Amino acid sequence: MFKKKKTYVILALIILIISGIYYWKTRLVKIDYTTEMAKVGTIAKTVSATGEIVPEIQADLSFKLSGRINSMLVEVGDVVKKGQVIATIDKGTLNDELSKANYEVEVQKKTLRDIKKRDETYNDFQEDAQRAQIKKAEEAVQIILAQIRETTLYSPLDGIVTKKILN
Repeated sequence: MFKKKKTYVILALIILIISGIYYWKTRLVKIDYTTEMAKVGTIAKTVSATGEIVPEIQADLSFKLSGRINSMLVEVGDVVKKGQVIATIDKGTLNDELSKANYEVEVQKKTLRDIKKRDETYNDFQEDAQRAQIKKAEEAVQIILAQIRETTLYSPLDGIVTKKILN
């Protein structure tokens, strides 16, 4: 009987200790704030802090194509507006490729006109195949035009240039 009572007392003490530790760890610490009415005067204390100022919105810009930079139109600290040209890279052979692709479209269209003139020589399948060739050539023109647009870098937002890294 005495052992049973002793076991209950030890168990109760363990529960009490665990409860005390839990209470101590989870209790809310009361923080006292001192407030004062705002008034005009001189500053009696100076507060200094260290840290990093991080902008709300930041954009890291780069060209989608690789190439030699033709012009860099902004410097660090410059204010830029959304849509403003930041830099351009050399178009390289893109203008020549565009001329060739446009020529290819014209050649394919001429071929289709010739097919239509000689309707008895060609069947519908060949005419449809030629239309597919025209569409393919026109898509090539659109791809090259998109690449030419990507040689100019525009500001995506209003802001200030904070860093410039050229490779």
